[in-house]
Amino acid sequence: MVYVPQLNDLLYNEIDLGAQNVSHFGEGAYTGCVNAKQLNDMDVPWTIVGHSERRLIMGETTEDVTAKVKEAMKNNVKVIYCVSQTAMDRELGPTHVMNGLRNQVMALIETLTPQQWANIVIAFEPIWAYT
Repeated sequence: MVYVPQLNDLLYNEIDLGAQNVSHFGEGAYTGCVNAKQLNDMDVPWTIVGHSERRLIMGETTEDVTAKVKEAMKNNVKVIYCVSQTAMDRELGPTHVMNGLRNQVMALIETLTPQQWANIVIAFEPIWAYT
């Protein structure tokens, strides 16, 4: 994140930059976290949340991810919201997969206002494809 301003200058703001993650915390002393206000201040209009590695390795839950969405939206940062499917989901069959994806999307639906949907992209990411 430390080189974002220089990169923005090189790109002349012709390409939107995005952060790989954002904190669900607002401003404050949260060592190692980049908050949405910081992204906004650096002219980074996008962040990605719910990435498979964050869910799988860091143990982020759908509740954690939707909290990040709320914080990003509050600070005018657009969101790429990843929904995922594990190998276990896949093995349990299509009904199980659809229920898991539905739960992740419903959490987003319950989080956003109709106006905020213009600032969301949903990305499907099957975790089993990487393992």
